[in-house]
Amino acid sequence: MLSAPAPAIRRQRPAFFQGVLIFMDRSMLQSVRAGRTILINQVLCVGMVTVLCSTIEYQYFDRFMMQAAFAALFLMLLHCIAAQRVFGPDLLVTSREARVGGPMVAYLVAKDLAALFEITLSAIVFTAAYGILSGVHFSLARLFSGSWAFLYSVSGMSYIYSITMSPGSAQMCGVGSSVIAFCMAGSFNPLLPDLVGMLGGRGWMLPALSPVRWLYGFLLTAEAGHLTEFSRSVYEDHLRQAGYDLSHLDMCQANLLGRKETDHTLKQDWLEGRGWVCSAAPMLLLGMGGGSSSGFWRGCAFCSTWAGRRRGGPASWPSRTPGHGSCLAGCSRSSSSRFWPSSSSRRSGSSGSSPSTRRSPFATASPRAPARHWRGCRPQRGASSRDV
Repeated sequence: MLSAPAPAIRRQRPAFFQGVLIFMDRSMLQSVRAGRTILINQVLCVGMVTVLCSTIEYQYFDRFMMQAAFAALFLMLLHCIAAQRVFGPDLLVTSREARVGGPMVAYLVAKDLAALFEITLSAIVFTAAYGILSGVHFSLARLFSGSWAFLYSVSGMSYIYSITMSPGSAQMCGVGSSVIAFCMAGSFNPLLPDLVGMLGGRGWMLPALSPVRWLYGFLLTAEAGHLTEFSRSVYEDHLRQAGYDLSHLDMCQANLLGRKETDHTLKQDWLEGRGWVCSAAPMLLLGMGGGSSSGFWRGCAFCSTWAGRRRGGPASWPSRTPGHGSCLAGCSRSSSSRFWPSSSSRRSGSSGSSPSTRRSPFATASPRAPARHWRGCRPQRGASSRDV
């Protein structure tokens, strides 16, 4: 006698904010366990600023221009590598959760929100070190706003590398993109107007996607307002050739974009000497005053995560687990392990069990039938390849 097939189980997806809280709980636990790594990054930042400011002292304005350019480069190098820890270690677990219905949008938002603490801490450390040792004349609050927006934008770029590549390739791409962003910043030859004329007049896109250019222009704009009349007459021609005309410095004002006129394109602004960056908005918003946008980079990171879910995860994800044995330290006690059971438990639960005894995949594990917990990132002995 043939038995009727068991009815299909519809997995109940959690609410968006509930999923964000679940993933944030796990992300914050990982950040706490990586406290030593975060501390080392901050010590490296202070050491970098100390060596830079003692090597290139701010005695003249042209030396400050060189100092600001290298400060943006070194800060991008440090944070581009440090931000890869946000998505890099637990991508194998994420791929499993995605294939059983885990909400990827909530995962990306939670990871981004949990990383704000490290971004803010790095911005505070850089502001304190650079503001004291560099000898700049503008306020620390303005320096903090620019450095925070810069780090937020760089972290979005680093997310793409950590999601789509292996750890070694992601680090090499982070270093290479930092050097390319420094070369496209217009601080040295080729200057900003020269970059605009490249690629048949479309070269303005190269510095527009460079976070180093926007932080360099932000620091330059903040310090140029404190120049004396004699210094203005000395560096006026040099700044005009670099795309920064002192006669247009008064276009900055206290509003969201920091500018009086916003009806010019980036190409027109940089050719006419209006390369000043009056606020941190260009590093956060795309198309509103120009600039490399953190929203643009995070949109690309989301697309990369979604594409990895559709194809079952990149082939490089399983290779991360041997080198990251503690990537989900305490994972067996995390709240997310109660919500997405493994494929083996789903197969065993769907064969012969009545619908009344089946537990919802997003219900809390009961004491009688505890859910299978992932102990670390390595598969248990006897697990099949489909479970991994």
